[in-house]
Amino acid sequence: MLFPSLIGHSAELFRIICKSPQPADSIAGEYFRSHKYIGSKERKFISETVFAALRMKSLAEYCAHCAEPKLTLEFEIKTILTTCLLGERMGVYSPQKFLHPSFVQGDIPMPTITDLCIETLQVKCELTPIEALQWIQETESLWLVLKNENSWIFNCLPDWISDALEPYSENIARALLPSADVGLRVNSRAISREQALHELARIGIAATPSLLAPDGIVLHNRVQLSQVDLYKSGAIEVQDIGSQLIAYAVAPEEHWTLLDACAGAGGKSLHLAALQNDLGEIIGTDVEYKRLKELDFRAHRAGLHSVRTVLLTLKNSKPLEKLIGKCDAVLVDAPCSGMGTARRMPMVKWRLTPQLVEKLARKQREILTEKSKFVRKGGVLIYATCSLFPQENQQVTDDFLTTNPQFEAEPLAPVFEKFGISVLGLGANDYYCTLNPYHHGTDGFFMARMRRVE
Repeated sequence: MLFPSLIGHSAELFRIICKSPQPADSIAGEYFRSHKYIGSKERKFISETVFAALRMKSLAEYCAHCAEPKLTLEFEIKTILTTCLLGERMGVYSPQKFLHPSFVQGDIPMPTITDLCIETLQVKCELTPIEALQWIQETESLWLVLKNENSWIFNCLPDWISDALEPYSENIARALLPSADVGLRVNSRAISREQALHELARIGIAATPSLLAPDGIVLHNRVQLSQVDLYKSGAIEVQDIGSQLIAYAVAPEEHWTLLDACAGAGGKSLHLAALQNDLGEIIGTDVEYKRLKELDFRAHRAGLHSVRTVLLTLKNSKPLEKLIGKCDAVLVDAPCSGMGTARRMPMVKWRLTPQLVEKLARKQREILTEKSKFVRKGGVLIYATCSLFPQENQQVTDDFLTTNPQFEAEPLAPVFEKFGISVLGLGANDYYCTLNPYHHGTDGFFMARMRRVE
């Protein structure tokens, strides 16, 4: 497929994602399934380019300067081309990395991105070569103006989000622009991290050990893991490095009974079971049947027997009544805005509103209060989100501690030190920490540790 056609498909997918409330990755998957003639190299270029455009959306759309498009998809095509042109200059996306000789006609050296954009503007937007070059020059001029102004449009983060993330909002905004690395967690009961790294290297997958998580591995390029034996056997799991720290914040002892109150597909349940050497009891609960079935499958694949799942419904919470006041630890990984995952799910930046965040925070307070009743005296309560907003994080736990004097804050640093973990910015007495892509290179995660004292 030639480059102009690739841009056309990218523009079409970009438009569909922007108009749909569904997750971008689900839409992309469906798009490629319905366009089976698009090969793997083409899919790679299209998906990487579209997600870069979504991360850079405000900047790319502004610099595309196409307020009155005359042709179908003209606005989206120019937005995608702007992403290709400016992504390289900003160091957040390199389209050159995903180009292939089959994307150009004839046996010629690969043209520059600028030349490919000029060709595409001629083919797709009916511009002359001079008009195309002029458009590119105007695009770059607009970018320079925005760069000097340093506005929210340039940083690709709405003002209200920037205000909420002060004093590091500008740095975090820019850290959210590149694609995220792939994090893996080694199932330490099946294989050591060194063995996993050796096996990945043997099959040609470049990987490095995480400097933050003891069982973490970082892949700097996306690879298809579904056919990798380590993955198929449950020896490795896909899990962001930041997410892995939540199980270490729980620090479960081997024979503890743990409630994973919002387990989802169970990445943290599996990690907790591994830390317990599969000798404890972990009850993973959720309101979504499909996600719990995935947890059951993953636990079986990993050879873990200490994890069981309980489906909760509005009418039936009785299965957990006997656990009230009996759990050694309760993990509340609360439903949240997902702002910390904006590199992977970039539309979250553009769809969130202050009102939605406040609504989520109220729900999180309710969930934390409800699930805290399962903690025994002397037991541990962990609250976690994948959000960067203080309203969903420390404000929730601070309020909880104020209204629930039977719980006390417990410093995280000594808990992490048991596993050899050191977190930048975590004070000796801090009971919570927020990870972010700027300071820690991970997705955004919050975790707080509390203990029931009476």
